Amino acid sequence: MKTLLLALGFPPDIGGIETILYQTARRLRPPVIVVRPGRERRYSVDSQNGLEIHSLPSVKWNLLLKIIVVGLGRLMGPWASWSIQYLPTAYRLASKTSVSTIQCGHISLGFAAMCLSKLVRKPYLLWVFGQEVLPERARGLRSLTRLITREVIRNAHAIVVSSSYLHDKTRLWGCDAERITILPIGPDPDVFSPGRPVDEILTKNNLVGKQVILTIGRLVPKKAQDDVIKAMPEVLCHVPNAVYLVVGDGPQRSHLESLATELKLEDCVRFVGPVEHHRTVDFYRACDAFVMPSREMPDGSVESLGVVFLEAASCGKPAIGGRSGGIGDAIVDGVTGILVEPGSVSGLASAIVKILTDGDYAHQLGAAGRKRVVEQMNWERTAETIETVLDNMVDRQN
Repeated sequence: MKTLLLALGFPPDIGGIETILYQTARRLRPPVIVVRPGRERRYSVDSQNGLEIHSLPSVKWNLLLKIIVVGLGRLMGPWASWSIQYLPTAYRLASKTSVSTIQCGHISLGFAAMCLSKLVRKPYLLWVFGQEVLPERARGLRSLTRLITREVIRNAHAIVVSSSYLHDKTRLWGCDAERITILPIGPDPDVFSPGRPVDEILTKNNLVGKQVILTIGRLVPKKAQDDVIKAMPEVLCHVPNAVYLVVGDGPQRSHLESLATELKLEDCVRFVGPVEHHRTVDFYRACDAFVMPSREMPDGSVESLGVVFLEAASCGKPAIGGRSGGIGDAIVDGVTGILVEPGSVSGLASAIVKILTDGDYAHQLGAAGRKRVVEQMNWERTAETIETVLDNMVDRQN
C-alpha cells in the first residue's frame, strides 16, 4: 500500500508546514510518493526515509493557457493554477502505482486532490494547518473560492488538524466531527533534549550570570514580542539580571528595536536575528523561560498550535504563551507552563517573575513538559496517528 502526498512545499524548502509533512512522511510505514513544486531535479529517491519525490515539470504558459488560467483564477483563486500544474503528474502516478490513499498537504491543492480522488477512486486525506479555514479570513474570499473550500472540506474522507482550536474552526465549514483527527504534533525528543548551554552562545550574547527569557519566531505583530519588551521594566524590578533574547527576523524588527531603546532596555533586550532551525536547540538550552504571548489579530490570524512551545518543553524549559488560538494544546496551563491573557503586560510580567524566582516551580513545569513530549507529542506519535487515519479510510472504502 502506497500513499500519494501532494505538497505545496517540501524540503529542501524551509517552513513549518514543510517540516511537518517531511517529518511525518519519513516515518510512515507505507511508502510515500511525494509530488512537489518543480525543481531542476525532476525525480529523486530518499532511500533512507522511504520517500519517492517527483517535482512538477515546468508548464509552458502559451497565450491561450495564460488566458484560461487568468480567467479561472479570477473566479477560483489559486485553485485553477495549482490544479493545472498538479493533476497531470498526480494522475499519472496514481494510475501507474499501487496508491491506495491520497494526502492533500495544503488546502490550496484541495481542488486537485478532490478531482484526483474521483478520477482514480481513492480516498483523500486533507491536512489543515491554520489560517486557511478561519471564517474571519474566509470572508475576504470570492464566493466561488469559498464554495470550493467548503466542498473540498466536506468531500474529504478524513481531515487532520494540529489543535482543538482548528478542529472547531474546521467544523464550521459543515464537516462531521468524526472525520476530523487532532494530531499530536511535536518535535523529536532525541534532538530537542535537555543539555548544557553552548559556551559560544552564552559569551557571544553576554548571557553568563543572566536569567534568560527567550522568544523564537518571526518578528510580526501576532507573536507579541512587543508585550515582552513592555513587561521587562517590571520584570527587572524583581529579577535585575534578566535578559530578553529575541531570535528571528521580520517586518517588526525596527519597531521592536525602537521600543527597546525608548524604554531604555538596550542592555537587556538582545536581537539575535534569524537562526537555522537545527541550531535553535542551543538557544532553548540557554534560556530559563520560553515566552511568546501571541495574540489574535483583527483579520483572524492566530497561532494554530505553536510548535516552538513544545520544542522548549522537550528541552525541559517552562513556557509562557498567550491564551489564544491553539496554544492551549501546546501548553497545559499550570502543568507544563503558564497561559496569560494576550495584551496583559502586567499578567505577563507576573508570570515571567514567578518562573524566574521560583526554581522548584520552573523545574516542575519543565520536567512535566519534557515528559509530555516524550510520551505524547512527537513525530513518532504523529506518524502513528496518520497511519491509523489512512488505514481507516481504506477500510471504509472497502
